Amino acid sequence: MFGDFFHHDGEDDENKNSRPSSEEQNGDADQSEQGSTGPGQDDPYGGNVQYKWNYDDYQRALEKDKGASDGNEQYHAPQGGFQAVDQPKPPRKKSRGLRVFVISVCSVFGVAVLILAGFAVASMVRGGGLSGLTSSTSSVSGGITLTDKPSSTSTVSATSTSTGLQLSAAQVVSKVKQSVVAVETYDLRSVDPSAEGSGIITSSDGYVVTNAHVISGGQKFEVVVTAADGSTKSYDAKVVGSDTRSDLAVLKIDATGLSAATFGNSDQVQVGESVLAIGNPGGTEFAGSVTSGIISATNRQISTNGYSQTVLQTDAAINPGNSGGALVNMYGQVIGITSSKIEETGFEGMGFAIPINVAQPIVDSIIKSGYVTGRVKLGISVSPFTSYQAKLYNMPTGLMVESVDSSSDAAAQGIKQNDIITKINNVTVATGDSSTWYDNFYKEESKYKAGDTVTLTVARYTNGSAQTLTFKVKLAEDKGDTSTSESDTTSQSGNSNGNSNGYGYGNGNSGNSDSNDGGFSFFNGSN
Repeated sequence: MFGDFFHHDGEDDENKNSRPSSEEQNGDADQSEQGSTGPGQDDPYGGNVQYKWNYDDYQRALEKDKGASDGNEQYHAPQGGFQAVDQPKPPRKKSRGLRVFVISVCSVFGVAVLILAGFAVASMVRGGGLSGLTSSTSSVSGGITLTDKPSSTSTVSATSTSTGLQLSAAQVVSKVKQSVVAVETYDLRSVDPSAEGSGIITSSDGYVVTNAHVISGGQKFEVVVTAADGSTKSYDAKVVGSDTRSDLAVLKIDATGLSAATFGNSDQVQVGESVLAIGNPGGTEFAGSVTSGIISATNRQISTNGYSQTVLQTDAAINPGNSGGALVNMYGQVIGITSSKIEETGFEGMGFAIPINVAQPIVDSIIKSGYVTGRVKLGISVSPFTSYQAKLYNMPTGLMVESVDSSSDAAAQGIKQNDIITKINNVTVATGDSSTWYDNFYKEESKYKAGDTVTLTVARYTNGSAQTLTFKVKLAEDKGDTSTSESDTTSQSGNSNGNSNGYGYGNGNSGNSDSNDGGFSFFNGSN
């Protein structure tokens, strides 16, 4: 599945302690891709693959007695992938580390991702309304119910202002702030959180939605709820499910009487509409921070770890720690889940949120089944094999196989590491910019269900030239990437920066010099 390699906002929420190096991460997420060298190992074509979904992270220590960070984190993908750049870290003292994920909006080279499924986001169907509003009720207890904007005949509250049905910023914050929580991720090596992010309460009995990158790699989780009087209470949290492809996760805490958020209809959002971002930039030290802005664009397409994602763009400040927090309209309705921003010199005010209409079916599926149903996987991880590398070795462009799950049908049929997939069912993969190659593959793969067979055309490097092979491979159900999923470990397996490759030719660094052309650096908002 390609799915474990999306970026996020998230320095701070997601994994404060720099996620253990790839070797240590072996047990975290996509363990299923075993039996062959995982992403991050040197490849025979000089690609020096060092890419992983949300599992690479950047650790930044924020010392409580020194205040917030210096804000100088700049991240680039020197090897053209969604690669976090580790920065030197000061000694920890009540640290609030930052986890960073780099994604590309344009040209991307060599990001290893697991081919697990297509895009399977259900369309939203709205039902009857209440008090002048129409809504789409969640199909499961604890899920997300969408509510349209108030009509001219609706009553929002007795405190409606001169702007008609809209509330003032202070009124919106008063309505929503108890529904936004802090999410703390712990590893087994420290009493301090390894990551701090935000979350949104979806039900009064303790379901919380956040970003998958906020909890990635953690062994223990806590949710901190703030009451109306400002007091806080921490709860141990259980991971119901996590989906790296959509960057969404659901937690459950043992609590009742919580203040669940009201969720709006993000399909009704308009460019120029005022919004507020509520979350915990910098972690719990700045819990409940509010920033304001407008919707800069709707239906913005960005490429994150190989997946195309439709997001809302806003100029409301989104900082490390905001990941998983609320983007709220002026009716007090959550319309998006803040997740990332461009962090590149010369760019300001370009933050992104997952539209709530996109999140609803995914969250409901996770609550009901523990994973997003209806997806398939091949059981391999791949990265773009670009024209630069192809010319060096007289090979075609396509998606290079980084690892193969030994239990998959792909392994049984003879797919091997370093094979170059050029077609799926006669659909050419390497058309358009390399950042779209994953999408090209997904779109074809997602037409099928578990148990169906697809045909892969593969180029294999043999005696200095390409040998063309054809394989018929059966698809398996993709059950997601929670900690209990076989697919979680491999994506976190060790990354190698060595100068030699596994086949003894090339220098292991070929093809990386131009890998950042046209790309942007993104961070996912966790500490």
